[in-house]
Amino acid sequence: MADISLPLSVLVIPYWHTNNLNSMKSKTSMNISGVYNDSNINNELAPRTSTSVNAFSQSQSFSNLHDNMTHTSDSLSESGSSSTFLDNKYQSLMDLREKFELWLYSIRGQVTGNSIFQKLLFLDEFYDPSKERLRKILYFEDLFYSLEKFLQKLLKPTIGLINSTNDNLYPYLMYLSNNNNKENINNILLKEHLYLNDFIKEVQFLTNNMSLVNNNDISDKLINNLKRLIEMFSIELNDHFNIFQENQHKIITKWFTTTFTQNNNNLYPKYILENIQKRKKRIDFYLNKKQLNDDDFNIKNILDTDFEFINYLSEYTNGIWQLKSSLNKDFITTWKSDKNFTTIPNTRLQKSMGYVNFKIEDCCKAISHDDVYNSSQMTIEECSHHNYESINPNNSLRKYPTYIHTAIFDFGTKIFRKRSLENCISVKAQFIGGQLQSFIQIYKTCCHVMKELTNDEPLKIITFGAKIFYRVDKNRTFYQEVKMGNIKGFLNNNLILNLSLNKLAKKMNKNLQEIVLKMINNQMSKPLDESNFGWKAIVEYCKHYYKIDPNEWF
Repeated sequence: MADISLPLSVLVIPYWHTNNLNSMKSKTSMNISGVYNDSNINNELAPRTSTSVNAFSQSQSFSNLHDNMTHTSDSLSESGSSSTFLDNKYQSLMDLREKFELWLYSIRGQVTGNSIFQKLLFLDEFYDPSKERLRKILYFEDLFYSLEKFLQKLLKPTIGLINSTNDNLYPYLMYLSNNNNKENINNILLKEHLYLNDFIKEVQFLTNNMSLVNNNDISDKLINNLKRLIEMFSIELNDHFNIFQENQHKIITKWFTTTFTQNNNNLYPKYILENIQKRKKRIDFYLNKKQLNDDDFNIKNILDTDFEFINYLSEYTNGIWQLKSSLNKDFITTWKSDKNFTTIPNTRLQKSMGYVNFKIEDCCKAISHDDVYNSSQMTIEECSHHNYESINPNNSLRKYPTYIHTAIFDFGTKIFRKRSLENCISVKAQFIGGQLQSFIQIYKTCCHVMKELTNDEPLKIITFGAKIFYRVDKNRTFYQEVKMGNIKGFLNNNLILNLSLNKLAKKMNKNLQEIVLKMINNQMSKPLDESNFGWKAIVEYCKHYYKIDPNEWF
């Protein structure tokens, strides 16, 4: 199972398919997101007919397994399925899911672990694991029913079973709408996740005002809010599932070989294998074909391929990333890798991630302020930004705004030579329903010196990386920094870099919180002037691609 990782979809049990669609397809209500097509839905998650997976020894690599499987026929059943057959097919997923749940409780505690796991229950109802995105919502009743089932799973253990009646089709939704019942709700997710609460209130309002369901604007808003919740919950679940796969590697390996190496191909849904194969293909591309060379570090542009590569590095892959530390009270995690994705020797690769209790917009404002370099890096002797280039829609090389960041690092001792860097920086953002969901600030060396320097010249740093931020609630943001580079000399020693990784990760978390607080408390000037290239870039990108002005966040 080398160089592969399991997708989050292996943990999702699509109850909406087995329990919900059959009861919904006979209804004739308002369609939220497209025309209902029963055959399409059945085909997406239907059981497979006769196929064969060649057995292989546990010592074989996943690539061999992948090659064997791609030669098998794997057609979809057109006739639907029995619940027993579906239960058998999803049993292996349930086994892995139960182990993940127990692990969550053991490392996060019962309360926090349960709150994280309950986000998976939400995905059970609204996530399509075959497409790895929000499922098609067929009718408003479909939406109401699925949310009711989710709330029943959360509330039944504490308040018991509430039966529906003709006058009260969604009793748990109605229970939450009664303010007198709020004291009885002993559920952290329902109490603390602000976006989930807002979504529940929206649906409650609609169930009490059914005449409004024909308003298309409301439908679009609900779908966007669902997409946002799926994104937020998936990010936190993925973060923990990645750690689980690394910490519990023996469990993952046993599950993988047991599930995929038997001649009984009804042990898993077809889409699981397809998702794994898709990830494997992507991994092979970057491992065997995509390598940064000297020319890549001499380009003063940021391209689509740079963002795609960073997104790949930000993901977890067994055999490429090794967990350095995790599970402390600050939820800070560090990873290291021995892989070199460049043609330049001794290029190192690390990443760290964590959470801060701030709005993503405030994080974006703070991290895009040019003063952040001076406030967080005490070793910087000189720092400047110049050569701003705007988006040119007629030039494929200028799809993103860019500027050049130059700096000289002085470590305050003659033991270590000064270092210098010259990076090209750009940004990208994602919005859902007009609200910022994620943004990335990417940087790459753009003046790689391939000649020997004199002893008086600072050593040129080679670097490629990004700071990535994701919304996980209104006032909570998940961040990640991926960095690849060669800082030359003794400081580039793997042992030194690995020993300092945890310290630098904690420092980044602390610095991020400090600069966001300074921005919130008006202790930093608003980055609105033309000379502040970091903010100028994010504003230009958002205006050009989303018609949104981030200056309105102030």
